[in-house]
Amino acid sequence: MGALILIKNLEITIGGDASAHERARAKLMDLPGIEQAVMDKHVLKVAYDPGETNCATIIENIEAVGLIPVFNWYQRLCLGLRCYRETVLKEDLNNEIGWNSCLREIYVSRYRHRRHGRRDDRPRHWRQYTAVPPVD
Repeated sequence: MGALILIKNLEITIGGDASAHERARAKLMDLPGIEQAVMDKHVLKVAYDPGETNCATIIENIEAVGLIPVFNWYQRLCLGLRCYRETVLKEDLNNEIGWNSCLREIYVSRYRHRRHGRRDDRPRHWRQYTAVPPVD
C-alpha cells in the first residue's frame, strides 16, 4: 500500500502586475509538493501536499518575488491557525513510533494502575443496579 497523499487548497489575494503574478506562479511550481498554481485575476489558487510543503513556505516564496498578499485581520488569523495545524500534521506524519503504539501506551498506562480482576469502573451500587438478571 502506498503512502497517503493529502492535497490542500489555498487561495491568496495578491496585488501587483501580471508579470509579477506569473513569476510567483512559476516559482511556486518549482517547489516540491505543489500540484497546481493558477492565477485567476488577482487570486492565486494553489493545490499542495502538506507532507512536502506548507502554507508558510508558499507565502514566503510569494513575498520573495516581491508581491505582498492582501489579508484582513480574519484571514491572517485563519492563515496562522492553518500554518499551526500543518506543522502539527507534518510532525504526526513524520512520527516513527506510529499511532498504534501511542494508543497501546495509553491503554497500558491506564490499566496498569487498576486492581487485578476489576474490570468495571462504575461504583458497586451502579453495577448491582444495572446488572442483568440471569435468564432461566
